[in-house]
Amino acid sequence: MPRNALAIVADNELYPYHVCGDPNGLAFDHHRDALYVADSRAGTIHQIAGDRMLCVATIDLAGASNRLAALAVTPYGTLYATRLGCGGDGAVYEIDPEGTPRALAQLSPRFRRLGIVYDAHDHVLFLTQYAKGKDGAPVDGSVVELWWMATSRR
Repeated sequence: MPRNALAIVADNELYPYHVCGDPNGLAFDHHRDALYVADSRAGTIHQIAGDRMLCVATIDLAGASNRLAALAVTPYGTLYATRLGCGGDGAVYEIDPEGTPRALAQLSPRFRRLGIVYDAHDHVLFLTQYAKGKDGAPVDGSVVELWWMATSRR
C-alpha cells in the first residue's frame, strides 16, 4: 500500500483513500456515517463518506512547525481540531458544518494541544495540553474540561 493512504477494510479487502500529506487526527460521525481525517501538514480536514472524499475545512497552521493533531465531532455536525502549536501557537478550532473554522479565543496559546474528545451527553470537550520547559522537556501537562461548551454553539 502506498504511503499516506487510509485503508478501509471490507470483505477482507483493503480500499485505500489517499491523503496527500500527513494523515493524523481521526473522528467518526455516526449520524452522517462519515470519517473525518486531519492532514497534519496541510492543515486540511477531509470527510470520507462512502466512496467520496472531500476537503471540508482548512486551518491556518501559523508556521511550518505547527501541525493539526486531533479531531472531535458533535452530533450537530460541528468539528473540533487541535493545533499542536510549537512555539506558542497551540489552539483549538471549532469548525461549523459549513466548514468555517474559528479559534477558541478563551484558550492560552502557550500550551501544545494534542488529544480532544467530545462528550455528547454533557456537551463538553476534553482536551490534553502541555507546555515545554526551557530545556524542551514537557512540563505542566493537563487534561482540560471545556464545560462552557454546554451553553455555546455546538
